Amino acid sequence: MKGFSLRANSDSEECIKKYIVAVQTQFDYKVKFVRHDGAREFAANSLKAFYDDQRIEQQVTVPYAHQTNGTAERAIRTIVTIGRSMLHYAKLDKFF
Repeated sequence: MKGFSLRANSDSEECIKKYIVAVQTQFDYKVKFVRHDGAREFAANSLKAFYDDQRIEQQVTVPYAHQTNGTAERAIRTIVTIGRSMLHYAKLDKFF
């Protein structure tokens, strides 16, 4: 699992494409599936076309069942906890 910091959700499509190509090139590994929560930025038509070209299966988790996407949810929680700790020790408001 790898995380990226994006300025906007619309940047995710290009980031996903670049990451998949990088993994396949660098590690000589074929990405077989991508699992996501069905958010709009992951279900764009151009991204679907990319998945079809690469023969990558999309696995969409059940809406509002966060436990089915446990690895990603835990990673998000860890990042939020670290961020809040940094804000606390910098004596900044948690909504900075």
